[in-house]
Amino acid sequence: MAGHRRDIDDLLAAELARGKTLQDAAKAVDCGERTARRRWADQEFRAKVAALRAELIDRTTGILAENLNAATSTLRELLDDADSRVRLTAAVKLLELAVKYHDATKPATPPHEGHVIEYVHRVITTESKPDAA
Repeated sequence: MAGHRRDIDDLLAAELARGKTLQDAAKAVDCGERTARRRWADQEFRAKVAALRAELIDRTTGILAENLNAATSTLRELLDDADSRVRLTAAVKLLELAVKYHDATKPATPPHEGHVIEYVHRVITTESKPDAA
């Protein structure tokens, strides 16, 4: 029976790490709500949930980071689209993202004002298109 409890604990912790409520997590792993509350009262169990949540956030952040360059390249390519509305939308989106990124990463006393905007400008203006045949 100890193995079953550990399995339920692992499953319950995973559901809670994903953001489910105690009630919803208990239903998802087919255990009683009282059992879930009892487990939640245990500090070691809470620490396990916190560690799983941190791991989930790290993995998600990694996936976002991996795809950030591809998304930026796609927007940059759209700046050369034949349709002026597509070009305008891509330009506006890139500028909005640059400002948000700049605001989010700006230190209290920035060492180089405007470095993010300059970087985005370099990325936008860098030629990375294949040669036309």
